[in-house]
Amino acid sequence: MTPAQVSFLGAVAAIALVLVACGSGPGSSGCSSPPPVPIPELFLSYPEPGSPAVSVGIGEVIFVGNAGGLYAPDTVAIRGRSGANVPVGAFTAAPSPFPTPYAVPSGFSGNIPFVAVPIPTLSPGVTYDVSFSYTDWADAPPACRTTVTQSLGSFTTK
Repeated sequence: MTPAQVSFLGAVAAIALVLVACGSGPGSSGCSSPPPVPIPELFLSYPEPGSPAVSVGIGEVIFVGNAGGLYAPDTVAIRGRSGANVPVGAFTAAPSPFPTPYAVPSGFSGNIPFVAVPIPTLSPGVTYDVSFSYTDWADAPPACRTTVTQSLGSFTTK
């Protein structure tokens, strides 16, 4: 996304938040109308989506974006295609120095918000799918909110 698009989405989110908080808006149910599609809140940065030979001991997964969202709690899920869920820790600051290579979505520049979640040692030769669940707007009273799960990509261990 371009900086102008990011600014526009920020303005739309702020207006919608005010409408939801006030309990008014154009929705037929008293909820404000949600965006036509969920707004992406987080992007997988490290390991890069699609990475084929990730170390089993990477120790953390790093993201670009807002892990706090407008409504908490937000959660990351990492699931091996073998069926096992990987326990993840709470969001924390990204490490320094930053591991490479890492991905940055188009439209991000300057002061990019990075966050990380710690993970245990992974199993070798497994593809892991990463997703992010957060609360977003919905035209569904009484809460006018819904849980959205966003697929962030996958990676495979050596």
